[in-house]
Amino acid sequence: MPAPGGSGVPISFTGGKSTTRVSQITTTDNMDNMAMFAFSASDGHLNEATSTPDFMYNKEVKKLGNAWTYYPVMFWPSEPYTVSFFAISPIPSSANGISVLTSATDAGYPVFEVAPPVKASQQVDLCVTSPVLNATYADPDGDGNSTNDTDGTVPLNFKHAMAKVNFKARYTTESGKDVDLRMDMIEMKGVTGNGRLKFTQDGYQWTIPAGSSIADYKLESSNDDFVNTPILKEGAEGDDLISSTTGTLCLVPQTVPAGATIHIKTTTEGLGDLSVLLFSAPLTGTWNAGETYSYSFKINNKSAKPGSKWEFTYSGASKRFIVPVSGKYKIEIWGNQGGRTGKTEYLGGKGGYTAGEIELTARDILKIYVGQWDYSHNYVEGWNGGGKAGGYNYCSPGAGSIDVRFVNIENKLGFNVVDIATDENPFLGLTGNEDTDPRIIVGGGGGGNGSNDNSFHSFSYGGYAGGLEGVKATYNGAEDGGSGGTQTAGGLSDRGNYGYTIDLTDGSAGRGGNTGKKSNNDGSSSGGGGGGWFGGGCGSWYAKTRGSGGGGGSSHINSKLFTNPVYKAGNEEFLAPDGVTTEIGHSGAGMVRITLLEIP
Repeated sequence: MPAPGGSGVPISFTGGKSTTRVSQITTTDNMDNMAMFAFSASDGHLNEATSTPDFMYNKEVKKLGNAWTYYPVMFWPSEPYTVSFFAISPIPSSANGISVLTSATDAGYPVFEVAPPVKASQQVDLCVTSPVLNATYADPDGDGNSTNDTDGTVPLNFKHAMAKVNFKARYTTESGKDVDLRMDMIEMKGVTGNGRLKFTQDGYQWTIPAGSSIADYKLESSNDDFVNTPILKEGAEGDDLISSTTGTLCLVPQTVPAGATIHIKTTTEGLGDLSVLLFSAPLTGTWNAGETYSYSFKINNKSAKPGSKWEFTYSGASKRFIVPVSGKYKIEIWGNQGGRTGKTEYLGGKGGYTAGEIELTARDILKIYVGQWDYSHNYVEGWNGGGKAGGYNYCSPGAGSIDVRFVNIENKLGFNVVDIATDENPFLGLTGNEDTDPRIIVGGGGGGNGSNDNSFHSFSYGGYAGGLEGVKATYNGAEDGGSGGTQTAGGLSDRGNYGYTIDLTDGSAGRGGNTGKKSNNDGSSSGGGGGGWFGGGCGSWYAKTRGSGGGGGSSHINSKLFTNPVYKAGNEEFLAPDGVTTEIGHSGAGMVRITLLEIP
């Protein structure tokens, strides 16, 4: 290495714009730092076989205002010495998955291992410079022409080194309009997870070493991994907007390995047909460095295939599902847990699991009612059948039931049900009789818990949801409180011994029992019944010492439409919504999942 300060002129850097594309780094104004590698040559010519980064090795160069700074400052050596420069941005670190494989004493151009983090928010848009070879104070860009050069300043031209992959989902509405959709999750499985970048005399090159890892990458809306763009709802005016999204990953350039797949969860709510759609597709292609690859998924009736899934969760209103293609479908319901308030988060009876298989015809219309579970203990009824709680002191209401209804049911069962139910009154038309009730599958809700008069009482539990029958509430491990709904009747409410009977109701078709009052201004601390095919009864009040819990609602599967029915109560074990783990009863909010199994 030459003696520093031979020319007395410090070496400084200026960054030109990087290659423009849709990316996180569009100009060097977006860069915060870079790692500099500099090789000196006593005879004026860099020799890859023998030269080492003796002048600068992985030197951190930071952006301060509009200037690149580093310490200690290095000076141009006197001729015939030259210096060759190689830089990458950002600085290698374990957090961004970039590491330097060559040491300060290794001959040859710098080599880096790059393994993009699985979490999209931690990925970086790696940029590298075109090498500046054999530069001098008089010729800092090393082009052999010093006429127009700025004394002492090395110009750096950054280029994008990663392959950028982004995704969009589009949907064709009933009116034929194509709109972009909001994506909730994108997961790529089976792509190459790491590669090596090596500088060359003209730039850089990528290689995929033998035994490179296969990685899965995931973007989720909950992690703010998407760029949101407001779009107008179908048929809407003014500021009635939903969001479309674009999700982006910066990955190692590669030919995508055979067997790689893409999995997308996208929301079509507000566009007329669907709620949440999950679908998968093979992932293919070759991703070159510095290029952007856009995958656009268009969803229409023909997009549905065996394995396609649609999910529905609570929104306070019914949702419509138009069957995309004739075939066999599986409908699964994980029931709501009884309501929670304050300290009683886990004391509402747990939800159960109800599932069956059904033949549906393209353009059949189903309405999905996902009831409410997590709401105030004040004397109010939960949406879609959760019974009212007593009004104070840590008692909780029953959970609303979850059900699926036919709109054109006369085509399936031979009787005409006018779609008279509204979101304000979802109980209209419910009878609890398969021959007249539009509900074809129901998941009962858990009962709410009771408490004592002035504090949290940890042993007054709401009853578990059904199953064929809801479970009676318990106190200190023994049955006590509202009884569960059955296949033919609502659960009986607990009358207690203190006269809280004003407005008290038993469970009924679709509705859990409502806790009573002693007067208009005197509520109890007892739990509401869970909604269901028939709702559970409510709890009651015992001489101002304690309140009992509400019973769980029953579940139901239409025996004329479904095959392979499954009933699991909230105290039984079944597969959780993730499809991997099991749970004994379902805690928290429930959901509906519709899966296409077969197409004729």
